[in-house]
Amino acid sequence: MAFNESTALSLLLGRMERPGVATPAPLTEYWTSALRVAAAELTNKGITLADTIEDSMLVANLAADNLLSRDRSGGRPDWLTLAIRERWLQERG
Repeated sequence: MAFNESTALSLLLGRMERPGVATPAPLTEYWTSALRVAAAELTNKGITLADTIEDSMLVANLAADNLLSRDRSGGRPDWLTLAIRERWLQERG
């Protein structure tokens, strides 16, 4: 997992509508753990994450979806499924 965790956390804070807001340490740790889980999920799908803004954004988007969709009955949004698929294909191109 070579994504940039600091960048991904900043992006996730933006997705969670908390950019520039002091976030309590337990919440930051929880969201950091969500990023690690998202990165592990992508790695398990065969994606080798790189230290790029694109991969950090993909990890942040997946973590945000995991955090915000706990009560959603449907699956992942099509745009996120497509982004994961495109990233997987890019590596195999």
